[in-house]
Amino acid sequence: MKQFKFLFVFILFSICFASCSKDDGSIEGQETGQPETPSETILSPPDWIIGTWKSPLLGESHKFEFTENNFIFTQLTISYNFSEISKQQYYTVKEITNTGSAYQIDKTFYMVGTGQTLTDSFKFVKVSDNEVTFYVVGILNPIPYKLIKQ
Repeated sequence: MKQFKFLFVFILFSICFASCSKDDGSIEGQETGQPETPSETILSPPDWIIGTWKSPLLGESHKFEFTENNFIFTQLTISYNFSEISKQQYYTVKEITNTGSAYQIDKTFYMVGTGQTLTDSFKFVKVSDNEVTFYVVGILNPIPYKLIKQ
């Protein structure tokens, strides 16, 4: 049963990284829907989320690390460094929400020549100093995951 739960969670996170959304064809004044050159995004997570967070449900396979200017998400053996991703062509990283109780980051990939985008949204809501709830935004019924500060 535990293997099925792990498989379900793995599939859910995989869907998060493959969620599609239609773009209106413009970004920052460009008609192509794709940034021509990479532009580094400076992230500034709120103080309450700085540190390393893990889920009791997901165990060691998933880790969420926040520094003063970065977010690194590790899934199994793959790490997604959002500051580095923001420097790559055809990607943008944006802070959507940054308050005393919520933090959301969107990572968007502009699919060359299609006018479509793939957006991954990560939303974190503060429960206490040592607990946050993580949501995969964009799924019809997002499943909340409890994360504990390490």
